[in-house]
Amino acid sequence: MDYCDIMQMKSAKKQLKKVTKLADQVKDPEERAIAKTSVKELKKWMGQLEYKDIPALLIGLYPRY
Repeated sequence: MDYCDIMQMKSAKKQLKKVTKLADQVKDPEERAIAKTSVKELKKWMGQLEYKDIPALLIGLYPRY
């Protein structure tokens, strides 16, 4: 999921469902917790799109235009 997809919420929400399923399928309990936290952060950020709430996994990535 890239920045352009997030700006087009329809595509991002569709991909978010896939990401949520993948997070649930992670076998290691510690890694699953990290994955679920990341999905939760992403959902929160997609609702607001404020840089102060940017998910930890997106820090350091630059938008593609």
